[in-house]
Amino acid sequence: MPYYVFRMGMFKVLEKKGEWASFKEARAQTNELRKTLDPKSGDKYKMMFAENEIAAQETLTAERELEKTLSGDRALLSRCVACGRSRKLNLAEREAIACGDAAVREHCLTFYRALHDNAQFALKINPDAPWPFGKEIRAQCGGVRGLADALGSVSDETTDIATLVLQAQAQFGASSAFPYSEIMRAVVHYEPRKRR
Repeated sequence: MPYYVFRMGMFKVLEKKGEWASFKEARAQTNELRKTLDPKSGDKYKMMFAENEIAAQETLTAERELEKTLSGDRALLSRCVACGRSRKLNLAEREAIACGDAAVREHCLTFYRALHDNAQFALKINPDAPWPFGKEIRAQCGGVRGLADALGSVSDETTDIATLVLQAQAQFGASSAFPYSEIMRAVVHYEPRKRR
């Protein structure tokens, strides 16, 4: 499948600028085109990997439902945990993860919010400041693994977040009753994998 490069104007009007067989060539061309772009025009250059030009245009102009992206997406993207209900989305040059089950998504979001509230003190985070990436990974990965440990379940990269949250709700009741003191120990001690 080729890589297509488009100039996207107002109202998502697309103008094809070329197609390339390799990512490296397409990326280089896109970067060169972006250098010539007048920032006041409001136009953008977009690169899309697709089966054909029509599929690329449809993907670029489609309305996206970003509110369905997962709350624990960083943990899933870093592959420290898994989720059988998730699906990957490729948004131009960015990879995202969306939930395929709306009912379970609400349970995961509730757990994620409670995890954040409890982890602020453990990770020494100002409640008004944005979370640094490393601490977000520690909260998400460590939180899921801590919950798995509290349930006596497997706590590694194969741990399924959605299944785990549902099991925890069956055992403890609401997510506010989860054993956050045990979970926070795992959050504090979680070490993200080292860069290669």
